[in-house]
Amino acid sequence: MNDQPQVLVIGFNYDTPKWNKNWATKAILSGWTFGGILRYSSGFPIASPGSQNALASLLFRGTRFNRVPGEPLYLKDLNNAKSIDPFKDLTLNPKAWVDAGPGQWGTSADYYNDYRTARRPDEQLSFGRMFRVKERYVFSVRGEFFNVFNRTYLNNPDSGNPAATTNINAAGVVTAGFGRINPASTFNPPRNGQVVARFQF
Repeated sequence: MNDQPQVLVIGFNYDTPKWNKNWATKAILSGWTFGGILRYSSGFPIASPGSQNALASLLFRGTRFNRVPGEPLYLKDLNNAKSIDPFKDLTLNPKAWVDAGPGQWGTSADYYNDYRTARRPDEQLSFGRMFRVKERYVFSVRGEFFNVFNRTYLNNPDSGNPAATTNINAAGVVTAGFGRINPASTFNPPRNGQVVARFQF
């Protein structure tokens, strides 16, 4: 369920060197710390859709739709958010799945390696410095920034029932259906940050 075959995490910190050319250069450029955490990984597996053949009501144990060989799983590339209009597009292919017959067990695995949510790179950067005022007083400032490239992260598509009816409201917005992405919010917030200042005495 949480399988991610490819995960790359890079963490770094850099301290600016001490400049001794003149007091102004030293005061402005020396002593800053820059850091960051960059995370890139595969998407998470999407569960194969649960069967609607009512087997669970008889045996108290459900089964799953059968996967159709050769049929593409996606109608839209989940990793290319710019190509998806969440108000109008369906992203998953209902023809890739066919329900198990009445009283039959499905043959699909619970998860497939090629059936995944979108990749969501995560970049965080920070900078800061401590300013010492005499011996007893220290002023420090730190800035932290998240989703620094302001990437768009759409919500995961609805993937429960390939046979579900697609509903479109009067404004032409898809409100229900297999592969529908809820446009009311995004999976991750847009670029944001915070700056913290502290004075110690």
